[in-house]
Amino acid sequence: MMRFLICFTVTLYTLLFNAQSLPWEAHIVQRANANTILTPFNKNISHSVYILGLTIPSAYIIKGLLSRDSIAIGRAWRMGLAGAGNIAITYLLKESIKRQRPFETYAEIHAYDNLAHGYSMPSGHSATAFNVASSLSLEFPKWYIIIPTYAYATWVAYSRLQLGVHYPSDVFIGALTGTGIAWLSKKMQSRWLGHVQTKNKKENK
Repeated sequence: MMRFLICFTVTLYTLLFNAQSLPWEAHIVQRANANTILTPFNKNISHSVYILGLTIPSAYIIKGLLSRDSIAIGRAWRMGLAGAGNIAITYLLKESIKRQRPFETYAEIHAYDNLAHGYSMPSGHSATAFNVASSLSLEFPKWYIIIPTYAYATWVAYSRLQLGVHYPSDVFIGALTGTGIAWLSKKMQSRWLGHVQTKNKKENK
């Protein structure tokens, strides 16, 4: 876990140190932005991410409470905590870096998402998409869960480029943040539960 934290921190801060928009990034966004065929679909898939991020943990907590299923409640707790942590970290990074969005810097790039606001790095949609994908994959480590969820998250990240509201490094940092927070949440809660179980066993002896 410590090695993961070190690698995650070093990678994150290396990218954040070079957070100024570069010509090659603007060129990638401009090319994706010019292809408007999938714009309506990309807007829908982009906006769906926060709905999924809220409804999946909510569904598990409802299921757990109605059926008294402690496993479902545990999943809801882990995914909810991961989602809340992801939103908090993403917001703090945005306010710290204060990177302008592509359409605000380059006149030739158009914003096709009227809901986009605030700063650019990291991409909140990408962070949430990868947070949800990672949380589900950690709860259900099966290929038929992992492949579709990460494919969905990757498309969400691409949609943010095509809609003209993020740079490639924005979505990459978002993906890294969302994945890292989900992983840390899972590990921290597993350790806490293990500690509680060990303590209970000692008390029952």
